[in-house]
Amino acid sequence: MAVAEKGFDFAEVLADAARKMLSAGRQKGLGFAFDTCMPSGGVRGDPLDLQCGLYRLLHGAQDLLAKGFVSCHAHGRLGPRRLQATVVVAGAGVPAAPGATDEVLARLALKRMRLAEGERLVRARGRCPRTGAEISFSALGGEAFVIKFRHTLPFEREGQEPPAVDARQAGAWVIDADEAAGHVLARRLQRLGWATRTFPSPGQALARLRLLPPGHPRPALVIGIESTSVDAASLCQLVALLPQPSRCVLGVVAGSASLCQSRERLGVETHLLPFSAADLAWLTAGLSPSACTAECSRPAPLLLHERPQMLVVDDDETNRVVGAGLAETLGFEARVVADARQALDACLKAPPDIVLMDLRMPGVDGLTAARRLRELQRCGQTPPFPILAASAHAGPETWRDCREAGIDGCLPKPLFKEALKAECRRLLGQRVAHG
Repeated sequence: MAVAEKGFDFAEVLADAARKMLSAGRQKGLGFAFDTCMPSGGVRGDPLDLQCGLYRLLHGAQDLLAKGFVSCHAHGRLGPRRLQATVVVAGAGVPAAPGATDEVLARLALKRMRLAEGERLVRARGRCPRTGAEISFSALGGEAFVIKFRHTLPFEREGQEPPAVDARQAGAWVIDADEAAGHVLARRLQRLGWATRTFPSPGQALARLRLLPPGHPRPALVIGIESTSVDAASLCQLVALLPQPSRCVLGVVAGSASLCQSRERLGVETHLLPFSAADLAWLTAGLSPSACTAECSRPAPLLLHERPQMLVVDDDETNRVVGAGLAETLGFEARVVADARQALDACLKAPPDIVLMDLRMPGVDGLTAARRLRELQRCGQTPPFPILAASAHAGPETWRDCREAGIDGCLPKPLFKEALKAECRRLLGQRVAHG
């Protein structure tokens, strides 16, 4: 008699696939951020086939870059007894050796699409041989790319949905030398109700902890991401100053020597990277009822609703994904729209802190959209906020046109994190990328 299939968790399979490739990416010096917003459990099918397909996808993304940053974000939508899952893998940085793109496309069984003459984009489509999932690829100039994995799977939840967890604004500190990845992890914790701070090193976190006056709230959770500057020994100094029952977790890649050491000797818990949604929910559910609430002084956003908002306006989906991904690694909550009309509507409905505006769009271009936004601000219909342009032709003439349209700055495409960070800090001050 055949054994009935047992449901599995799509996000957990994705996290496991990421764990198997993360060590190789660390050896190359690539940054990596991971996030999922998926219904838990209930997926039917072959989890091994899914893991193989996702692993090949993630490994291919790493092979496209010599240096840089890769992000993986998954979201799902439930239909009648099915889950529509989408995994978006985006990368930006220094491209790998010539020929790497063709090699990765062949490995993923993707075929190039014909493009208009002179178009700089590379596009390809195909299906995953293991799962049958739709895969699309697009790259801009070799420095930035987006791979999408779309799959529909049978879904039937077994039993009741697990109860939602809420940290009730308890303090969580993230210590990560990779600033971008640290901000993404902090954002995931904020969605679970944590009030977060990020630090690039244990030394800065330790200095902050020592400055807190007696009776001032301490973090209930500290997560350190192992690197040359973050290890178990450095976290032990923090543990000695934390009240019980605060928890300290060291995130490590597979193969780390820290996994061989006992928890008692380390004084911290160790956990494989990346943290899955279930891992973070488990840490939140284990929060002591006596945990302190967030710190009262807030020089930086601690909660999700306090993050600065960036509106990304671009008619090209690849540019929207890359722009939003970079924004989130800088501590923004990103929204995306595809044209000027949608941008005007979005700014009237919920004014952002800054707009990242593509200049060359069909219909109403970015310069005209910026003029209309400035007119709305002059009339008092929407509050003032800076507008930052992005253009593949960011020369002196373009910058002159931007100034005349009321635009505050202009960045060349493809976008790079440090350049975007510098302009956002110039326009918004200390609200950007601070823990």
